[in-house]
Amino acid sequence: MKSSTPVTAMDTSSTVDKKDKKDKKEKKDKKDKKDKKDKNASTSSSSSSSAAAPMAIDDDDNNTATVAIADKKPAAAAADVDAASKKDKKKDKKKEKDEKPHGEHMVASSAKSKSTESESAAAAAAAAAPEKRKKDKKDKSGDDDRSKKTRVEEAQPAAEEQEVAVFAEASASKSRSDKKFKRLDGGSFRKDFYTLHPTTAAMSQADVEAYRNGHGISIRLPEAHGFAKSAMLNPILAFNQAGFPEDLLTACAGFASPTPIQSQCWPISLAGKDLIGIAKTGSGKTLAFALPSIIHLRDQEALGKSSNQRGPVVLVLCPTRELAMQTAEVYANVASHTGKSSSSVALKTVCIFGGVPKKQQLDQLKSGIHVIVATPGRLRDFIDSGDISLQRVSCVILDEADRMLDLGFEKDIRDILGRVTKDRQTLMFSATWPSAIEAIGREFLAPDTVRVTIGGDELVANDAVTQHVEVLEPFAKDARLLDLLQKHHSSRKNKVIIFVLYKQEAPRVEQMLLRKGWKSIAIHGDRSQADRTAALQAFKTGEVPLLIATDVAARGLDIPNVEYVINYTFPLTIEDYVHRIGRTGRAGKTGTAFTFFTVNDKSHSGELVNVLRETNQAVPDALMKFGTHVKKKEHKLYGLHFRDDAAAGPMPAASRITFDDD
Repeated sequence: MKSSTPVTAMDTSSTVDKKDKKDKKEKKDKKDKKDKKDKNASTSSSSSSSAAAPMAIDDDDNNTATVAIADKKPAAAAADVDAASKKDKKKDKKKEKDEKPHGEHMVASSAKSKSTESESAAAAAAAAAPEKRKKDKKDKSGDDDRSKKTRVEEAQPAAEEQEVAVFAEASASKSRSDKKFKRLDGGSFRKDFYTLHPTTAAMSQADVEAYRNGHGISIRLPEAHGFAKSAMLNPILAFNQAGFPEDLLTACAGFASPTPIQSQCWPISLAGKDLIGIAKTGSGKTLAFALPSIIHLRDQEALGKSSNQRGPVVLVLCPTRELAMQTAEVYANVASHTGKSSSSVALKTVCIFGGVPKKQQLDQLKSGIHVIVATPGRLRDFIDSGDISLQRVSCVILDEADRMLDLGFEKDIRDILGRVTKDRQTLMFSATWPSAIEAIGREFLAPDTVRVTIGGDELVANDAVTQHVEVLEPFAKDARLLDLLQKHHSSRKNKVIIFVLYKQEAPRVEQMLLRKGWKSIAIHGDRSQADRTAALQAFKTGEVPLLIATDVAARGLDIPNVEYVINYTFPLTIEDYVHRIGRTGRAGKTGTAFTFFTVNDKSHSGELVNVLRETNQAVPDALMKFGTHVKKKEHKLYGLHFRDDAAAGPMPAASRITFDDD
């Protein structure tokens, strides 16, 4: 048996290759034969220029192509033959394509399909290109924004540090570029020491208005106020934004932030402007003027030894001895922290008031003094005797200004301020500011004075004080006082102030309480200044927690932690009532006030009702029975004949009256 040889894939491939070679050879032979015929035809046409009949040229497909060569030049005829030859070549290629093996044809079709798909993909990509470029741009922009944000966040701490450094440097050098003013001794001084903190400057108008509206702050600016930027009036919301050096900021220790009166007044006073500051009792007015005044005096040259060079530089006027002593204590507290660095000088302060020997005060004056806190009477005594010269004074402050410009002080104030340069800076602070007082006060202030009001221009009681008004018979007051003490002073440790009207009442009430076993002490005008000072100190320390006082203690005294105020006798004015109850509820704390109201006080019922309503307090029906009519305010100098020209308008023209002869 013969063995059969297996057919492999290699053999099949070889057979296909031989067939392909044979086909290609046959095609090549046909092509050569065709080219030879074309060449012969071309030669024949070029030699037969007169032939008119068309020449038939056989091609490989036995098709005839007729070329018209009659009436043509030999070159043109040759061109026509070349064109026909090219056409025949195209046909040959088409035929060759048709004769390709089925596999090759499929490959070609697949390639064509792929080409079509590629073209479609390219077209789709081209259509999507703009959107892609937009997306890429957005992504790149987002990356840039994120990168920018990162760079800003990284740079922020460094920028803040640089900002603080620049602010500190600007604050320290501010005085070197300020305008100079003349003193009466021939020297000069500066008034503008304010550098706007970046944080304060960055406050939006909405933020400023929100703060002012939230704290009841209003500002009255003259037309020519002199502020280059409105941001200069933005409130200072943090102590470190005011530009005070560290040693002065110690006076603010224990407070989270400036009070509204401090926040809004510091930019104005530090800028050297005259100022009227109106705020309720216990609102921090003392520091509102004390710290800027110290910045002012630190810029002055050193004190001299001659009488007109010993100072003072800053003059503070107060209506009562107790208020003067309290204000001097604030300056002394600040002084205890000054002079400890090379950039500051030791602050020298003296308090001048009557009722004590002059020698000790005089000795302090002769050694040179920066700040004098004084009552007007004793100050005039020293001025008239030549022991004090005001030629170096460049800053004047009136504390409780409404009282300072009232009857009994106006003449002294005119005399004192007449001895100070007119270029001075004048600051006036008060809890009340009647229009009659403003008319007088404006005589001592510059035309560009700014007025800052916290609450309202009229009298406003401290809303942190709960007020209770009890209508009693005059003889029932002692028993009711003992009942209140038994209820609210049972520990005999909490501080209570009992206000009386007349100085004769104070010792009588004191003796009555002592007989009943209540440890108490009184201050009034008939006691010496040494006794008054000792009594006040005993009350402040808590050694004697029950104080009986006349209105001498009602104005401006800041005694910490007074829980209750009892008005045993109603005061002569509603202003004094507000000042009395303002001894409690201070420094952010709350307090309670009890007031005994009798038929003898009925002329004040209308005013008292208004005060109670304005602070949302309960108004007893018994009080309403006295009526709510408010009497026209009497001027302390001119009585009911005083006319407020600002409110009433111009005086009418005089008229001539004639009478008949009969």
